[in-house]
Amino acid sequence: MKLGLFAGWMVLFLLGCGVSSAQQESPGVPDSDVVTSQQTATPTIGLDLGNLLLVEQDMPQGFTLAEQWRTDNRVAAEGWSDPEKWLANYETWGRIEGFEVEFESAASGAAINMFMSVYSTDSGAQESFTPVIDERNSEIRTQLPEQGINIIALEVLEDPGLGDESVALHLRAQTIGTTNFLDSIRVKFRTANVIGSAAWISFESNVLLSDVIALAKKQLERIGRPGGGLGLLSAYRQGS
Repeated sequence: MKLGLFAGWMVLFLLGCGVSSAQQESPGVPDSDVVTSQQTATPTIGLDLGNLLLVEQDMPQGFTLAEQWRTDNRVAAEGWSDPEKWLANYETWGRIEGFEVEFESAASGAAINMFMSVYSTDSGAQESFTPVIDERNSEIRTQLPEQGINIIALEVLEDPGLGDESVALHLRAQTIGTTNFLDSIRVKFRTANVIGSAAWISFESNVLLSDVIALAKKQLERIGRPGGGLGLLSAYRQGS
């Protein structure tokens, strides 16, 4: 599958948090069955984040569910070059937990990744929003060339205007000495204490910003009213 050509470093750009094989969930298994209490620093209180993400029926034609997984703070920190630093960051910001789901097209090898993280406060989510983007881009610029990947473009696109704040990021890269390339756009947004993201990865053609914004808008509507946020903080307090 074409996705495998870039899977080792694509996570830097797309996910914004680490993925542990122990945390990955087989498609169709409810997220409530995933046990994270032994790895998380912030206690997991059973938020149904998996039920708030888009599902296969929301995807463009040809995309099917590939995998889904929950990410506690320790697992999220493993996606960075300095895990202990980022575990401390997530704890300081009050990140509770996250959930991700990935869909793939068997015909083209393209993939769509959706993720969501919930924080204990609006201010904590706001404080984390820009530093995560800046640091992730910095790691991409350093690590990809070391792995034989030529960055053709890594840029911020127009503001999608979603939620309380949002950003669109474009990555185009090519494996040095080959014709293998990747084009991807990720739209990230914050609404109240929730951060969400939609990313589209293509190996055959350029990704359209409008397509990714449409997915992100649909995700925002699933979370709650656009620009207003959701009662996940209330759910957290009731469950704690």
